[in-house]
Amino acid sequence: MTKEADQDAISALEQTGAIVKRGKSGKPLVVDFRPTTNQTNDENLVHLKSLNSIREIYLDGTAITDASLASITHLAKLTTLDLQRTAVTDAALESVKSLPALKVVLLTGSRVSRDAVNKLRKQMIKTRIVYI
Repeated sequence: MTKEADQDAISALEQTGAIVKRGKSGKPLVVDFRPTTNQTNDENLVHLKSLNSIREIYLDGTAITDASLASITHLAKLTTLDLQRTAVTDAALESVKSLPALKVVLLTGSRVSRDAVNKLRKQMIKTRIVYI
């Protein structure tokens, strides 16, 4: 992806009210949708498709669903994914499993079942999965 395409995606995210934090190189590393909980939905995550450098995504309390997680399955460097208090269900965990660098997944308050979380913990033994 070109720097111009990255900048367009970052601008689109910031226009939704999301906070984009950049590293020393200027590449986006963190996208925090928590300040926009009432406005963030599946459509907003499309802007993440071109941002391969993202390490953390915070979606706590947003209106995202299982469908939007297909937009982030290519993020091979993603280490933290916050899905607390979202409408994601057991079906979303297929997308979560495809993220090889994931270290922390926050699922408290989501619609994911305890059985699915227990199964995910067995499959992703190096990932901290928070579900209370």
